[in-house]
Amino acid sequence: MPRKVFISFLGTSKYNECEYVKDDFAYRSCFIQEATYRYLTSQEDWSDNDRILILLTQQAEEKNWKDNGHKDRKTGDIIQSKGLNSILQDIAGQTVIETIKGIPEGKDEAEIYSIFEKVYDYLEDGDLLYFDLTHGFRYLPMLILVLGNYAKFLKNVSVKSITYGNWEMSANGTRPAPIIDLISLSELQDWTFAAGQFIQSGNVDQLLLLSRAEYLPLLRDSEGMSEKAKQFRRFVDNLRDVVNERQSCRGIEIFKGDSIKKIKDSYKTLSINSSRPYAPIFRKISDTWSGFNDCFDTLNGVKAAQWCFDKKLYLQAATCLEETVLYHCGRKVNLDPINKDERVSLSGAFDYASNSFSHRKKESDYSDDIRRIGKDLLSSFHDIITPFQGLRENVRNDFNHAGVRPDPLSATAIIKKLEKYLRQISNALLGDSMDAMISNEKRFFINLSNHPYANWGKEQIEAAEQCGMIIDMPFPVVPPSSLKNDIEDLCDTKVSEIIKDYPTSSFIHIMGEMNLTYALVQRLKALGYTCLASTTERKVEINENGDKVVHFEFVQFREY
Repeated sequence: MPRKVFISFLGTSKYNECEYVKDDFAYRSCFIQEATYRYLTSQEDWSDNDRILILLTQQAEEKNWKDNGHKDRKTGDIIQSKGLNSILQDIAGQTVIETIKGIPEGKDEAEIYSIFEKVYDYLEDGDLLYFDLTHGFRYLPMLILVLGNYAKFLKNVSVKSITYGNWEMSANGTRPAPIIDLISLSELQDWTFAAGQFIQSGNVDQLLLLSRAEYLPLLRDSEGMSEKAKQFRRFVDNLRDVVNERQSCRGIEIFKGDSIKKIKDSYKTLSINSSRPYAPIFRKISDTWSGFNDCFDTLNGVKAAQWCFDKKLYLQAATCLEETVLYHCGRKVNLDPINKDERVSLSGAFDYASNSFSHRKKESDYSDDIRRIGKDLLSSFHDIITPFQGLRENVRNDFNHAGVRPDPLSATAIIKKLEKYLRQISNALLGDSMDAMISNEKRFFINLSNHPYANWGKEQIEAAEQCGMIIDMPFPVVPPSSLKNDIEDLCDTKVSEIIKDYPTSSFIHIMGEMNLTYALVQRLKALGYTCLASTTERKVEINENGDKVVHFEFVQFREY
């Protein structure tokens, strides 16, 4: 059974009494440690296996840990009052109270690191940590966040709460002071690190663990949490399936694109409040697959090879690339690479096509069928013959034999050759530069207005098309009676719609009701989108009847 550990720094001030509150809990005390511990024990039982750990500077020990530590400023008389030690002894029950005394004041890096080490050395493997950072030094929140993550990695601890008693809200003790739990910052770090681990290496293990947590912190305040939690788990499960296909080189499944469709569909159902910091994390994860087709496409295999290479899965990259070329080219010349005999013919035809460049063998060394198929390959896939043979002979075979063969490539050399062949084959098969075709982000120009671009002039359409594919998106109707909360709700809905379907490389043309426009621009710019307004020049003409005719000519799109 892991032990629960409540950890708090004790300060030196003479603390005034106030009522600390959290949810339905309320307790009046001079010490936030007493109020917080009472709150924690109101939520779950604490036993003799658990600990209260108070960190004390010498001055804090004298003034607030021991009884009667303060004097009246005017008279100099000792103020009769219980210290925190006595108070905790009264309420701790079986829970063991411990201290780390002589904590330095943290006047330099060495002292700060000394505090870090003292707390870390106290922790045991698997501890459940409850931090209170109300009192102490200004660097304390950073120290706690770093220490928590450090101990999670090295001692498998769990950070259960990071609380702060907001005395400032109490108006000198006359109003309740909320106990604020900052655990969401630690949880956000967990999700950020897990997402970063996936983006860099394709590892989804930590995301799977977080999605199966007892509750998802990003849904803590949401209604219908159970269904929304299922949505997140479904998304991460689908993410795992896509990754597993690539790590295990499941070529046919990769070509089909079914798992890509599932991950895209499950992302669209996610209930992410667009004002929370989690939305960009999940959008970045989802954008990883935006370049893949969600229907049958053999060239998904080329993109899978690039994905594997980027994640340093070099053997998988070489395997996916070779098998994709064989399948794609074989189908084009009416051969089935899954059929053993036809695969042998296809392999021989590639050798024949390659021989046309190197002249290692005579024409007579090949059968009529092999020469015929080889010529078809040369006609349709001239640019990939040489890199494909290089991939098979220099890279794939070397990988499969673990370099245990004559003249093996060094690790650096084999990676460089794989990268070269991947780029050459990708450029040939995808019909454009790999950088453009395998980019994770497509560019869009979102026309968020009630003026469809079909009604624009030629100059305005051309200017928009330079930014990306134009997508019309109606600007919401804003009743004149709408209040500020109504505007925020409309903004939340529209931003959620945008971030689910369009990457941050998109340009958002926003023209509409001014309050909602202002809210949308603020929110979207904060998320990384480029927000534009269209500018026009007012032209006035007098027609033959003497009537004044006003029209507007487009000038430019200008960033907000």
